[in-house]
Amino acid sequence: MDNSHDIYKGYWWLPSCPEKQTAGILTVSKEGKITLELLGILGDKELELDFNYDEDVIHGRCYDSQNHLKDISLFECCSSITLNFDSTFPILKYFCRHALVGIHIESMHSKSFFKAYANIDELSYWCPPSNIRFSHTKENVSITLDTLSGEDAVIDTIELEGDVRLELMRAYVHRLDIYKPYIESLTGLRITADELSAKEALLNIRRFEELLSVLTLSSSVEHSKIILNAKNVCQEFPNGELVYHRIYFITNLYKTNKKSVIRTQNFLCKYSDLYAYIKDGVKRFYSDPNISHIWNNLIDSLEVKKVYTSNDFLVVIQAIDGFSIRFRKEEKSFLNQLLALRDEFKSIDKVCLTDEDLEAAKVSRHYYSHILSLKKKQTRNVLEGVPLFILTKKLRVLLICCVFNFLGLPNELINKLLNKIKGK
Repeated sequence: MDNSHDIYKGYWWLPSCPEKQTAGILTVSKEGKITLELLGILGDKELELDFNYDEDVIHGRCYDSQNHLKDISLFECCSSITLNFDSTFPILKYFCRHALVGIHIESMHSKSFFKAYANIDELSYWCPPSNIRFSHTKENVSITLDTLSGEDAVIDTIELEGDVRLELMRAYVHRLDIYKPYIESLTGLRITADELSAKEALLNIRRFEELLSVLTLSSSVEHSKIILNAKNVCQEFPNGELVYHRIYFITNLYKTNKKSVIRTQNFLCKYSDLYAYIKDGVKRFYSDPNISHIWNNLIDSLEVKKVYTSNDFLVVIQAIDGFSIRFRKEEKSFLNQLLALRDEFKSIDKVCLTDEDLEAAKVSRHYYSHILSLKKKQTRNVLEGVPLFILTKKLRVLLICCVFNFLGLPNELINKLLNKIKGK
């Protein structure tokens, strides 16, 4: 097996039937694909020909690649079976949606945790940790690493509803090899609460990924690692100090086409640009579900595609329509909605939509949304091809203004941020 997979070998059982254990191997790919292969059937079930052995949760105790023993919980496990009737046992394979390595729990909704930590590559570039300093002279080069920990490593804290806190944390990794020393500095996202479930942690992390996708103008923002802490998974030392063991939260990653190089010059903004507005903006982003569909439409429009279609136009124009309906005074017509939003942001240099552009957006949206007859396409001057692509780019600028306004940014700052981006 190559290095892109982690292997766990051991015994597996259902929480309702722990005395019936079956040997098997769990394979986890770097993209979070979770596959469990068993030599037999779990629980007290008999071999049946309907081949339906799906399970909500499976527990295991396994050896990892370092021969360390791990408790593992698997969730949302869909089964497939290989059966040779000359054999006394089947091979049962499960494809699982989530895995927790380091704990046994029976539900993703169990309030077993109090802290979650996520590595998101783009976060370190959007909010640099600034804990490494360089200096060099003709005679030497010096690198200073600030090994801050605990509250000293917190860059910012944002209080959310339900006693949940988001924290941007400085972190580092170093290996002091005499010939090849290694140092990595990064910013991570920490989520804390008195009681936290794995499901809540994942939802909060994914929400932050959505936020960061727009702020960095990238459709591929996704965590690379999630670590949880549970109060009952720890070691107590004689002096009373508690050390909490890491619980690795593995889930399927969907954006596997991530760029290997992150280009900060393409970012719409950085943390320092939004410092005065970030707390209130993030609170509103997390608490108001009305923005979710609009925000995700904007993220979809950022995806770089080989072929442009009218659906790409609809994703943007429908998000603008939704923003107007949900967050502005309802106008009598769709064209009036567009005009009102355009005029609201007319002081922003890159908002260059003309009345003719908005009229074309109106008729094109009506045509492509309802798939009208080709005759109506010709008589109504519906755009297609390059003209529709250019109009979509102009409308996306207006949509960005809308979501930045939702976060509480004034037009002067929105104008400054957009003017730093070339060709967007």
